[in-house]
Amino acid sequence: MNNELSQYYGVDIFSFAKRFPGEVQCKAYLSQYKWRNGFTCSKCGHQKEWKGPDQFTKVCAGCRHVESCTANTLFHKVKFGLVKAFMIVHEMASSTKNQSCRVMGRKYDIDKDTAWLFMQKVRDGMGSATVPLQGKVECAVSSNIPRQKSSKQKGKIKIMAGVQCLGNGIVKQFAEVQTKGRKLAEIMKERLHSEAIVYSNHLSIRQLIQEEQEKEQEDKPSLKRIERFTSGLQSWIKGIHHAISRKYSQRYLDEYCFRLNHHRIKPQLFDLTIQLMVDHPPWFYRKI
Repeated sequence: MNNELSQYYGVDIFSFAKRFPGEVQCKAYLSQYKWRNGFTCSKCGHQKEWKGPDQFTKVCAGCRHVESCTANTLFHKVKFGLVKAFMIVHEMASSTKNQSCRVMGRKYDIDKDTAWLFMQKVRDGMGSATVPLQGKVECAVSSNIPRQKSSKQKGKIKIMAGVQCLGNGIVKQFAEVQTKGRKLAEIMKERLHSEAIVYSNHLSIRQLIQEEQEKEQEDKPSLKRIERFTSGLQSWIKGIHHAISRKYSQRYLDEYCFRLNHHRIKPQLFDLTIQLMVDHPPWFYRKI
C-alpha cells in the first residue's frame, strides 16, 4: 500500500466539491486512513488479506470476513451516501459556528433526525481529540448553559471549563458537564495534568487546589480568558442551537472546544476530523 496519503486541506466549498464529486473519491479517502498501517481483521486479527469485490473492500485470508472501508468507523451504515456525509463533516469542521440539524437537514435534503444522529457521530469523533491541559490553567464553573425544556428537565446545565495559555495567542480549552454523580475533583483529574497550576475564583475549585499551589495564587492572572470562553460558549449554544439536552450536552461542548482549539489550522480540520472518525468505533441510535 502506498504510504503517501493524499490529504485534503481547505475550507473552500467549490474546491471541496471538485475533490469529492462522488462515492468513489470518498471511499478512496476513507480507505487510505482505515488501512494506513496495513490490514488487520476486526474478527480474528489476521493480517493477510485478499482483494474484495471492489477496490475499497478487503477479505480476510484467515476467516474470510469481508470488510469495507466504512466498517468499524463512524461512517458505518451511513444511509444518505458518503458525499453528503463528507459535506456535513466539512461544514462542521471548517465553518466558524456550524448549523443546527434542522438547517443541515434542509440543506442536504435529509431528515432532521438523520442529520442530528450523524452530527452526533461527528461530535464524538471531535471529542476523541481531547488531551489534558497542563501548565497554568484558568478554571471556572458556569451554570448558564441553556437546557431544552421538558417535563423532566428544568433549569440550566452546569459545566466546568478550563483555559490554558500556550503563549503567542495560542489557547487551549475544555468544557465538561458536571452531573450529580460526577464531582469536580474527578473532572479535574481527568481534564488536567497532575502538575497543572490551577487558577480560579470559584470556591469549590479553590478548595481542591493543593496547598503548594496557594503560593502561586499571589500572581494569578485576571481570569479574563476563562470568562471570554464561557461567554462565547453560551452565545454559540443560544445562537445556533437555542438550547441543548443534558444527555447529549457533552458532545456539543466537545465540538465547540475542538474548533476553538484548532482554529489556527482550520484548513486541516476536515482531514483531522475524518481521521478521528475512522479511528473511532461505530455506534448506533439505540445505544445512545
